[in-house]
Amino acid sequence: DDTTAELKRIWTDSRHRRRGHARVLMARLEADIAARGYTRIYPTTGDRQPEAAALYVSMGYTRLDEPLPAEGEVYPIAFLKVL
Repeated sequence: DDTTAELKRIWTDSRHRRRGHARVLMARLEADIAARGYTRIYPTTGDRQPEAAALYVSMGYTRLDEPLPAEGEVYPIAFLKVL
């Protein structure tokens, strides 16, 4: 819908992890998305990226229970945040 921004395939290179870069990037994306009039953010990650899932939850996103189709051997996990 026209009120939801979808985020896909965002990652931090392994050489730059554990430094807060992802949190800063997500905060900036949230601000830019809100400035464009969106009221919800819908990111997805894979079941093999528990760090990304933990980041989203720590930033106020809710994990959704909706089943998403597998992408190869990866099972996507969806999250939602209302701004």
